[in-house]
Amino acid sequence: MKRSIIPVSVNQGKVATATREKLLAALSQDGQYIVTIEKQRKKRSPDQNEFYWHVFIPCEAECFKQFWGEDYSKQEIHDFNKTHIWGEERLVGDEVVKMPCTSTKYDTLEWEQRLDIARTWFKNAFDYKIPMPNEQTEFDY
Repeated sequence: MKRSIIPVSVNQGKVATATREKLLAALSQDGQYIVTIEKQRKKRSPDQNEFYWHVFIPCEAECFKQFWGEDYSKQEIHDFNKTHIWGEERLVGDEVVKMPCTSTKYDTLEWEQRLDIARTWFKNAFDYKIPMPNEQTEFDY
């Protein structure tokens, strides 16, 4: 059996009859099934991805070039963000280490919050301003 994804709307604890029928039809064959229920979220938009990869990361690269004199690829900077900016802190003995986190789990609002965390870090660390999506920028990368 192929994987079925069935969007379900719940209103006052009830599922619409048509949706129930789709669910039952998907489970019509005898066998064992795994049913996963997750809250639908608005995933990060293509515009947010475009801004991140073509404006945000190049700004970070420019900052590192100015302050450290080194060039980094977009993937290296993305990995830096996942570990050092958004990473989850873990205690290993007496040392705190940051473990990288995935960037794909964030919805549109959470993603903007992640970018704000990075903007704040760059402002505090380098006094470097990374623009908002509605601000015009020009740079070579």
